[in-house]
Amino acid sequence: MKELRTLPPEENMSCLADRLKWIVREREIRQVDFARSLGISANYVYLLTSGRKKAISEPLARLIERVYGYPAQWVLTGAHPGED
Repeated sequence: MKELRTLPPEENMSCLADRLKWIVREREIRQVDFARSLGISANYVYLLTSGRKKAISEPLARLIERVYGYPAQWVLTGAHPGED
């Protein structure tokens, strides 16, 4: 597992699209490369980052955690680890 990354303030990351765009921007990768690294389509990433799809599965969130180091719970909900 990658080292867990520093997370942005919660108020700036209220929706999944914002959190995924944050990851792509912070890692300085293209959405197509993000998609490829997770084994999902670039179109699916587009739908997620545009807000057209509002949720992802827990297994995909856990994969993002393993590959990129962002806590799965944060990816899913925007809540920082240890917060309810």
